[in-house]
Amino acid sequence: SSGSSDGRSMPPPGMVMPPDTRPPGCAEHRNDIEGRGFDDLRVSIIIPYRLERWEHIKGSVQSILYFTPKRLLSEILFVSDGNPAESVHIHELRAMSKLITVLALPSPGEGLISAKMRAVGAVSLQTSVLVFLEPHIRVNRQWLEPLLARIRKRPTVLAMPFLDIIPVHDFNSYMPGTLGHWRFEWNLNLAYTNPANVQEGSPEPFLSPATSGGIFAI
Repeated sequence: SSGSSDGRSMPPPGMVMPPDTRPPGCAEHRNDIEGRGFDDLRVSIIIPYRLERWEHIKGSVQSILYFTPKRLLSEILFVSDGNPAESVHIHELRAMSKLITVLALPSPGEGLISAKMRAVGAVSLQTSVLVFLEPHIRVNRQWLEPLLARIRKRPTVLAMPFLDIIPVHDFNSYMPGTLGHWRFEWNLNLAYTNPANVQEGSPEPFLSPATSGGIFAI
């Protein structure tokens, strides 16, 4: 498959199709201001994982392959952070796409941040954009292009997608997320709250003082 981006082609068997939760006006934010269709950019998707259920990893990969134009991808790099052999899933991952590579770090692992840094050093030399994801997500329609549009406009930006909700105990469910941004409280707790100057349902990007840590493009 070449990746449909907008979800109009037939999904693979067993893939859970998320509802289209985009607010009106999103189409205006997926275009390349330089008129190149982002063809000069190449994206490496980095996904660290440790003791993750195969059902979650498979669902994540299915959605990425289905909703992402392959012409924009250099690779999908999974980072096994000290997993035992039965939790690496290297053969299953490679069977899903030739774009998938696996960086297996030995036990006991290096921890999330160090594993991500090891991955940055291992990405393709053709890569111009790094996208960090988690192994228990489902990307949705045209998820990548708006992130690239923000990076095109401001190359030093850290671009975060809006996060919808997958219930912890039901990976097959998918619900619209609530509007908010990440910020630190005075005791340095990370909190997700509604920014007062952002209108609910607006497709416009807005600033966030902090990040959730795991899902962003740079």
